[in-house]
Amino acid sequence: MKKLLQPSILIILVLLVITSSFKLEKVTTSKIGYLSINGAVSQIPVYQEQRSKLDTTIYELNLALQGKIQDFQQKQQSFVKDSASMNELIRQDKLTELQNLSQAIQAFKQGSEEEVARQDSILVQPILDELQLAIKEVAKQYGYTHILNTDVRAVNGPPMVLYAQEETNVSDLVIETFEQMSKSQ
Repeated sequence: MKKLLQPSILIILVLLVITSSFKLEKVTTSKIGYLSINGAVSQIPVYQEQRSKLDTTIYELNLALQGKIQDFQQKQQSFVKDSASMNELIRQDKLTELQNLSQAIQAFKQGSEEEVARQDSILVQPILDELQLAIKEVAKQYGYTHILNTDVRAVNGPPMVLYAQEETNVSDLVIETFEQMSKSQ
């Protein structure tokens, strides 16, 4: 009996040595959650207030731009209608005025875009940055490896998240964490 056990023990020992010499790789699993950024910000009153201020600025700038464009169009129509009967000096003056108005409109458009970007960075972006911190905190605290935004769509295609289990929806956790972070500041 001892003779039978010795080879078996020897084989087991050899197998143990062989298997222990292999490095076992750590198997990682992914835990993926999702939320709608648009849905999340709709639940944040301060975001809605700041977004409303930004929208008012955009509206006012667009209104002013439309006034400038209408003024230009009226003067252009008048010029086209009357240019044949105008004195050359007056015609050149009106043409220069139209060119200056056109340049002013372009400058106003560019200035408006810069103003909207500036206002966005002052009013809205800090809240979105804080929301991003809340998302990272939820991921860290609950062990998520990825959190997807359901608002993102492929170009002219379906949403990027085609299916997700409701229990992986982290919207409520993110809003709760955001509110806690906001209160502690």
